[in-house]
Amino acid sequence: KQWYQRRVPITAGIQEEDRDADAEKWREAIQVALKPYLDEFFPAHVTAIYGKVEDDQVSITVCIEDHKYNPNNFWNGKWKSKWDVKFPTAGGYAKVEGTMSAQVHYYEDGNVQLLSNKNVEESIQLSSPNEGATNLVE
Repeated sequence: KQWYQRRVPITAGIQEEDRDADAEKWREAIQVALKPYLDEFFPAHVTAIYGKVEDDQVSITVCIEDHKYNPNNFWNGKWKSKWDVKFPTAGGYAKVEGTMSAQVHYYEDGNVQLLSNKNVEESIQLSSPNEGATNLVE
């Protein structure tokens, strides 16, 4: 059942942008390494991974969202997380900062909601895009 009618073509206003080559190899390696993990644990996930280089510092941002809506059993749930990874262009150690958020709503015999957030800070070693991506996923 269609709830709305699209009035503007989906491609309206989209502009191609050149990707930063130094950040792109890291971004792509992270995307490839994350895919099996996301497919297994977040089956309905929507993921976006962005990268840029400024002042010899690579910045990668990973955004993950997944949800399960089950109105027949009176519950819904959503997971969101955002991860920022920053490291020198030559590799070395990366600072990883993340925020995870889980939201659950149960409403059969009442109305119970849970919203939980957790912030994480880690340091990981990066010597190459593939090794760094594997370390990040672990």
